[in-house]
Amino acid sequence: MFRKLQMLLASVLALSVAGCGTAVSSGGSEPLLANYDADCCVAGEPKGFVIPKGMAESRQKRADVVAEEEELEEFSGFLNISRKIRDKHGLRISVIGDSHIAADFFTDKLRKLSFADNSYGVGGVFPLQPKYHQNVVITSQGNGFEVISSRFSDTGYNGEFPAGGVMARAEKNGASIVYRSSLPLKDMQATFWVKGKPGDSFTVTGRNCGKSSYSVKTGRWEHFTASGMKFPVTFTAANKDSFIGTVFVDTSSGYVDSFGINGAQVNIFKRWNLEAFGDYLRFTKPDLVLLEYGANDALSGSFSEKGFEKDYLSAIDFISSNAPGAEIILMSPPTVAKFTQGIMKVYPEFDSIRKVIEKVADERGLLIFDMHDEMTRGGGKAGWVKLGLSKRDVHLTRDGYYTMGSYFYSALISFLNEI
Repeated sequence: MFRKLQMLLASVLALSVAGCGTAVSSGGSEPLLANYDADCCVAGEPKGFVIPKGMAESRQKRADVVAEEEELEEFSGFLNISRKIRDKHGLRISVIGDSHIAADFFTDKLRKLSFADNSYGVGGVFPLQPKYHQNVVITSQGNGFEVISSRFSDTGYNGEFPAGGVMARAEKNGASIVYRSSLPLKDMQATFWVKGKPGDSFTVTGRNCGKSSYSVKTGRWEHFTASGMKFPVTFTAANKDSFIGTVFVDTSSGYVDSFGINGAQVNIFKRWNLEAFGDYLRFTKPDLVLLEYGANDALSGSFSEKGFEKDYLSAIDFISSNAPGAEIILMSPPTVAKFTQGIMKVYPEFDSIRKVIEKVADERGLLIFDMHDEMTRGGGKAGWVKLGLSKRDVHLTRDGYYTMGSYFYSALISFLNEI
């Protein structure tokens, strides 16, 4: 099995990503995707995934003894993803990161490329969006709720945040949130993570008069599901000082989660309630988890290579143990630079961040999607600024994130076509 994995990875490492409009094919079977939208070439041809040299060895270390006839078991997760992409149905992606994810542009591009004609569910969303955050496919309007983010360490709620890292506290009895979506969802069910004192109650009402109620049992994070709902959906907390956490809106068609928090560093997971996060992963069963951190760690002024590596490995191991069927891909951040008097300056910690991400990926046998490398295809950071794809700070523009989403999808297709 190990030899066959080495041969497979060697063939992938030898590839150069195909030009715009063509996905790499191994020759024996029709490629997953013959062509896709023009965003893939706005700033040059996509480069593809970084595949660590030790990927085969690392994946082998993670595996149990596998029978000879199960020689491709180590890639079963990617084979499952490949099948769902071919069908344009059922793919379950969770994207967790910082401000590069928070605007939901990168993730929205993945939705548009992974599914046919808006035939997807919403996935996981924050109960209410913090300032300067959004979800493209669902909106929320609160009345009587305080939004609390795990970005900040002084909230008094460290260790209590559910999956995604944002929760909302009812400031009065009867506080409510109205959720709306333009998606033509059918057979929708919405699952809510809630917390309060035993006996505190919550009600969910849909446009079609569907109604579901729930009473807290344990005082810890719990979840309940309201089925047969149609938007708009109203969530009501009967009791002051009760909490709503992650909201998961699902259909059988698949989803793309978007859990990006402005300013987040990889150590943000230390502020999350791991029991609730694990419960979310086991419930939603993602096929693919993308982790995108590093930009704010480089900007923090207190970056530690050892600390960054330790925190990243801890997050990866936790996700792997609670979503054992999921493949994990690390996203290395876009160029962390600023312009001063017209001169671009890359932050000194940026190269260290990229090296540690490569080391972590090598240790755990994971693919890397390096957004800095992808930007070199269009003249680097300065070139992307000229193309209108990047701002002059550390962020990309809306079009830049949509372009990066196309680049990621191209890299994924190219890799899957070789399995």
